[in-house]
Amino acid sequence: MIDLKESIKNIEQLETEAEMFIVILQQAAWNNTPSIKKSPTCTRYPKEIVDLMVEKLKIRKKWQLSRFPEYKNKFNNLSQRITRAIKKIKKFTSPLEVNKEIMNKIESKKSPGYDLITGEILKKLPKKAVK
Repeated sequence: MIDLKESIKNIEQLETEAEMFIVILQQAAWNNTPSIKKSPTCTRYPKEIVDLMVEKLKIRKKWQLSRFPEYKNKFNNLSQRITRAIKKIKKFTSPLEVNKEIMNKIESKKSPGYDLITGEILKKLPKKAVK
């Protein structure tokens, strides 16, 4: 709360009151500003798909500038290839497939990734954890 009943008598008191006013304003702004909830929309795709996307962007730009049907056909073909490749990646995998991948392809002695889970820990997971 701001108290306006006292008069300011010197420069130090003015600076102190100004700082307090700034703090009050900042707290009011922080308390009344809604937080932005970030949705996890970023998906990492394999290099092949990223290369196709880059190529598609280049072809789209060429088509927008020239309007040649040849570029439009290439653009549409690339769009379809990208869609099929993404669907192939996102296909449903069964727990059995996941377990096979863990047992056959993950090496126990490798260093952990960004999630700090080693291959040895993954191999010792119970079957319920994989489901």
